[in-house]
Amino acid sequence: MEKDTSIAIIGGGIGGFTAAIALRRQGFSPVIYEAAPELQPIGAGITLAINAMQVFRELGLADKAIAAGHRLEHLWITDEHLHPISRTALEPLIREFGLPNLGIHRGALQQLLVEALPEGAIHLGKGLQRLEEIAEGVELKFEDGTTAQAGVVIAADGIHSAVRRQLFPACRQRSSGQVCWRGICRADTGPWQGRGTEAWAPGMRFGIVPIAAESIYWFAVVNQKPGIDWAKLTKEELMETFRPFARPARELIESTPASQIIYNPLNDLEPLPQWFFGRSALLGDAAHATTPNMGQGACQAIEDAYVLARCVSSWPYGEAFAKYQARRKARADSIVRQSRRLGRIAQLDSPVLGRLRNRVMSLMPSSLAIRGLRNVAKGSFL
Repeated sequence: MEKDTSIAIIGGGIGGFTAAIALRRQGFSPVIYEAAPELQPIGAGITLAINAMQVFRELGLADKAIAAGHRLEHLWITDEHLHPISRTALEPLIREFGLPNLGIHRGALQQLLVEALPEGAIHLGKGLQRLEEIAEGVELKFEDGTTAQAGVVIAADGIHSAVRRQLFPACRQRSSGQVCWRGICRADTGPWQGRGTEAWAPGMRFGIVPIAAESIYWFAVVNQKPGIDWAKLTKEELMETFRPFARPARELIESTPASQIIYNPLNDLEPLPQWFFGRSALLGDAAHATTPNMGQGACQAIEDAYVLARCVSSWPYGEAFAKYQARRKARADSIVRQSRRLGRIAQLDSPVLGRLRNRVMSLMPSSLAIRGLRNVAKGSFL
């Protein structure tokens, strides 16, 4: 692709910002159009796994991310009483790749990505209404009545992508049958230092991830049941719902202001037949939204961003998009399938089957878990 071809990125999230940074390193000057009127450090925490950290190292961002987050050197799965079922030390992978897994506040990650972009690269208050291919490229029509043109469009506008709805209207979100609450609170990180913990009880889970000094990200997941409007649960009702978990876990909900607890159903996307059409390509959740069970949603968007930037710097856009899809689609689709399967296994409603699952997992060698994590860490993006 010629270096003077203009590139519009729709969506100012982690994938969109990373794509802009990667494209600038390839000599382009992309413009990001974000629907929100201002960028705020909202959201909860996320994990950056080693595959994403490798991309950040290539982009000169790994050290900044490490400074802003919390290194995770162990992954534990426990029962509801916080008694370990499996414990995986990540040191072999940290040595092999020279990078840690991180827990980090989404707002802190957003900030360091924004700081890596020049002034004027992000246009706020630009919700996309529709796009139209014209002789010179693509015309973008925004909800505020303004328009813009670009040679190429990269859609990084999430699971509810306006671009995807226009290009692939038959694509549907799929319910996992689970709903989730997330929050961040000030807490003593000592008991959880360097460790991501996920506690399993029949039909529900509770996750604990340190993301900074005295700051913990937690998430709580439950299987949907008919007749309950989960979105309207009060904080007190949420604490009652997760009463089966040990007190240290429930204290995190108690320590979080109700206004800062985020609720979402856990949905993913039906696999798309392709990720591009004409001069527009999809990236991250817009292309392959996944459930969060593997902690790979943002990580896969980061991989997409890096690969797409490399491809558009080497080939005309039609060929570049095809190369991008060929390198990324099978891997991303596999992550979506694995994550959906893991969610079902983790949230078995039957106490009997749950105890059997826990017993089998406790007998598995940690080398088996490391092998699976290594496959995710390796990827095919560098």
